[in-house]
Amino acid sequence: MNLLRKLELPVALLLFVSGSAFLLKMCYLSLAFNTIFGVLFLAAVYGYVRVRHDINIPLVLLLLVFCGAAGRRSGKLLPALRT
Repeated sequence: MNLLRKLELPVALLLFVSGSAFLLKMCYLSLAFNTIFGVLFLAAVYGYVRVRHDINIPLVLLLLVFCGAAGRRSGKLLPALRT
């Protein structure tokens, strides 16, 4: 438990920075990379929140977040969805 407390700040900062960088570069990356990174990032956030704070995030909520990001990414492929 002591090791987890020492690693809490670096893990939280890593998740924040990687998520921010992903959102900034999302429209320039391939759909396959976005999908893989999105799943891995949401899994990492889910694991961190579950282990550290003992909160169980509903998987439906994670699926909705993923679908929202996928809808935003699809604007790159479908001109009708571009804003």
